[in-house]
Amino acid sequence: MAKLMVDWQKFWREDGHLAAEGFGYREAGPHLMLMAFLQRVINGGGVIEREYGLGRKALDLLIRWKSDRHAIEVKIRRDSETESRALEQLAGYLDKLGLGEGWLVLFDLRESVSWQDKLFVREAEYAGKHIRIVGC
Repeated sequence: MAKLMVDWQKFWREDGHLAAEGFGYREAGPHLMLMAFLQRVINGGGVIEREYGLGRKALDLLIRWKSDRHAIEVKIRRDSETESRALEQLAGYLDKLGLGEGWLVLFDLRESVSWQDKLFVREAEYAGKHIRIVGC
């Protein structure tokens, strides 16, 4: 999954961000481009479930690949609190799924931020969960 996310970042940097600009709803473009990219790679060997229901809330993407499950929460960076709120939300979803780790894909659509600063992968521990944060 880590290699797949690095490949996603390359795609987003080269082509994906341009295609996402064509969507009228600003948040839909990045989310749909990520889902389409993952589907293309996973197709035939796994399943992507969108808005996976967990009680009254819904995880953005749940990938089932062979016997593994990968939880992915997608956010658009709005302010300095976006990441901390998303970590809390994802940790709650991971609890409900019985998973110890998950992915947070964080899109920064500000033109004033360089690609060098937008693209990163880092790891965080939150509420006993291991979360990989993928900057786009």
